Amino acid sequence: MAYLDGAMFPCSRAEILICAEDNEAPDCILDVIESMPNVQYSTVREADALCYCMA
Repeated sequence: MAYLDGAMFPCSRAEILICAEDNEAPDCILDVIESMPNVQYSTVREADALCYCMA
């Protein structure tokens, strides 16, 4: 997911959200990230898969 470019994994939902905001993600993507469980994500693939499932 291009909106997560520069994210350093593992990272939290809050860190993913900041990264997406910095990469100018649209509001619909930010809404999905905000609704993700507040846990540590090990890889970009793990976060991306959850975003895809929740969208």
